[in-house]
Amino acid sequence: FLSEELREAIRLSLLSDADVQLALEIFKVMDTEGNPIASYHLGLLYQRGKLVQRDFKYAFELIQRAAKAGYPPAQRELGFMYDTGKGTSSDSAKALIYYTIAAKGGDIEAALVLANK
Repeated sequence: FLSEELREAIRLSLLSDADVQLALEIFKVMDTEGNPIASYHLGLLYQRGKLVQRDFKYAFELIQRAAKAGYPPAQRELGFMYDTGKGTSSDSAKALIYYTIAAKGGDIEAALVLANK
């Protein structure tokens, strides 16, 4: 489930740079409040350099926080980051662990990654 604020932030982020900036600020607040969905999306923004300077290490921290809170898409993304060494040291064993946790949590993309390994 997504909070109304997060739904609105995602909706706004599809419109304009000003709206994306607003969404970014909302994600930051929600991240500090412990919302793993916001931490994950904020991490993706830093990973991709969208409206913020690309920072793989900070993206890793945010996505790791969301993954540890049990959010399957973040667990899958953390697996990818370990797999590729983006923001952290490459570690195929940890990648496999996080892909597996995400797949068991219902993340289909993680299941597909595992099927192709």
